[in-house]
Amino acid sequence: MAKKVFIQESFPTNNLSIMKVSAILKRKIQERVDDVTVFMASDILSVHPDEHDIIIELNMKPELGEEAFAIEDIEGGIRISANDQRGLLYGAGKLLRTSNYANCEFKVGSWRGNSGPDKEIRGVYLATHFNNYYHCAPIEEIVEYIEDLALWGVNAIAVWFDMHHYTSIEDPNANEMITRLRAILKAVKGMGLMTALVGLGNEAYAESPVELRADWSQNPGYSRGLGSHYHVELCPNKPGAMDLMLKWKEEVFTEFLEIGIDFVLFAPYDQGGCTCLECYPWGGNGFLKISREASILTRKLLPDVKIILSAWLFTYFVPDFDPVEWKNLEKLLIEDSSWVDYIMWDYNTTSITGTEFIYDQYLKENGIPGGLPLLGFPEISMFATLPYGGWGANPQPDYIQRLWNKAGSAYEGGFPYSEGLYEDLNKIVCTQLYWDETRNTDDIVKEYIEYEFSPEPDLAETIFCAVKKMQSTYILHSR
Repeated sequence: MAKKVFIQESFPTNNLSIMKVSAILKRKIQERVDDVTVFMASDILSVHPDEHDIIIELNMKPELGEEAFAIEDIEGGIRISANDQRGLLYGAGKLLRTSNYANCEFKVGSWRGNSGPDKEIRGVYLATHFNNYYHCAPIEEIVEYIEDLALWGVNAIAVWFDMHHYTSIEDPNANEMITRLRAILKAVKGMGLMTALVGLGNEAYAESPVELRADWSQNPGYSRGLGSHYHVELCPNKPGAMDLMLKWKEEVFTEFLEIGIDFVLFAPYDQGGCTCLECYPWGGNGFLKISREASILTRKLLPDVKIILSAWLFTYFVPDFDPVEWKNLEKLLIEDSSWVDYIMWDYNTTSITGTEFIYDQYLKENGIPGGLPLLGFPEISMFATLPYGGWGANPQPDYIQRLWNKAGSAYEGGFPYSEGLYEDLNKIVCTQLYWDETRNTDDIVKEYIEYEFSPEPDLAETIFCAVKKMQSTYILHSR
């Protein structure tokens, strides 16, 4: 048991990125045990480094591989080794989750070994609109929450500047949102994580030119209650509309140049689209036209950026779920796939009724268009809940397990869709499946409970049973 913990860095202490890991580790231990003193190398002016009960040493070890970590015993304490800053974060998270904080003391857990991720991208998309948590909470609180997610293995955070709320980029409210998003992404970069900007194919501002607006009236998907259309979106086939949309995108991207954006994502739905003869079917026609041009523009501004093309809700907005959108995308990417790096696709047939996931038949039979890596977009916020977040916590590990069993091996990671804190457990389940694709969600839930609530067996089992019952309650009541 320890009352004084010394976090020691086995490299120069002026390494700001590694000092950030030390600071996060220090914060998390002190949050759990007020009576334990935790100090870092930078604290030695006020605390002598020999005055400790245990050392947690952070060590760089390149041979471990990207993002991997190792935990081992050393004289007087424990060592976390990693190839990079992220690996140290993930190792720190594993140490924290397997340690004990009872009796106002800190006791290092027994887990030792090496661990590395199975999936390349383990992101979370933070929906920053409609006055949800990410839109309204203090920036400092959101940053600490992202730190907590990073300790579980998250390596990328995505945000969206949803422009339909604003009249233009000069709108004071738009400037306020951009400032907020920049602060979030700057903090993400400070943790050593990757950043992503989300955008829609033909999104537009509230006062977009009426004569350039898209047609939406012929889309059968909306009559089935799917998606949204704000009727301010533009038609890329109307003279001048393409140039205007690219101008708007350039304005937005320019605001984030100094941050360093790793991914830009273009999505076809669920808002937006155009059903005119020149654009329909939107996902396999008009959307590809604007997305290709936007991708070329993005790479001029951000030469190292990776482009993610979303196929969210492909086949839903055409009669009889015809795979024409997939076919058109495949044809285009056979001709030229240089403008896309990843395809994103993932959905359940309806998030309100809890209907089971269906792995698209076209993908089963034909593979991923262009042979590109596939990223998921798991729906973890709205499943079986209306209003979203109105039910409090909505744990769905069994549902996520069923999705994963059907198609998890096809993915190279993904960005679960998050509206707030109430689906925290669902984020962790997805992240840990991306880390270890063979892991069972029950095992992840138990690790979560033991860390966030109590490792005491009887209490942990009671909470685990409650999680299981909550799942069935959501499905029952939503129907």
